[in-house]
Amino acid sequence: TPTNSRSAGTRAMTPMEFAWRNSSDASKASVSSIATCPKLYAFAKYTSPDYYVTNEHRVCPDGTTNPAGEVFGYNEITRHYYDRYLLPVMHTETNFLEGPRGDEAILWLWKEWANVLRVRNNGVPIIGFTWYSLTDQVDWDTALRENNGRVNPVGLFDLDRKIRPVGKLYKRLIHDWRRVLPTQSVCLRVPLDLPSEQEEKRARRANAAI
Repeated sequence: TPTNSRSAGTRAMTPMEFAWRNSSDASKASVSSIATCPKLYAFAKYTSPDYYVTNEHRVCPDGTTNPAGEVFGYNEITRHYYDRYLLPVMHTETNFLEGPRGDEAILWLWKEWANVLRVRNNGVPIIGFTWYSLTDQVDWDTALRENNGRVNPVGLFDLDRKIRPVGKLYKRLIHDWRRVLPTQSVCLRVPLDLPSEQEEKRARRANAAI
């Protein structure tokens, strides 16, 4: 559309989008979602890098790019996000097509969850993980640019709301980790207190007790 073309070409926000981002609700925004407007960086509370197998590309000598597959992975790329912005991160989006074997998406989910835990264990505050989306997508393979009506099996459930194998694993991960993570980390739970904020609160409590 003309609006999309303008936004893609100028990386601009519409006046309505800017007004919302500049409101109190902008405190919920992430660096990734407000990167088009540096002024709003001060409102950001976290970064939200997504990661797909198509994220990484190789730049050829002539300037063209080709998909490179998983070279660095979510853990390494997210570390760079944190080193740059010093903000908590959230793995906001990932998925993988369920193929003929039936375990392709399962293997990808295991890999991404392992990366999330590695990020957390390396000391980077991470506040969440999302498989996108809940149900299969339609025309996801063309980034919704073409109306082909093609169902892409990337959801936790199919379009008949039947759970896919990756959905069963996602459910299992939630069950297995829901009691462990809150006791071992300041993150992967809400509300989020940064380590520095926790130190300040402890100091205030200690002073009040004197």
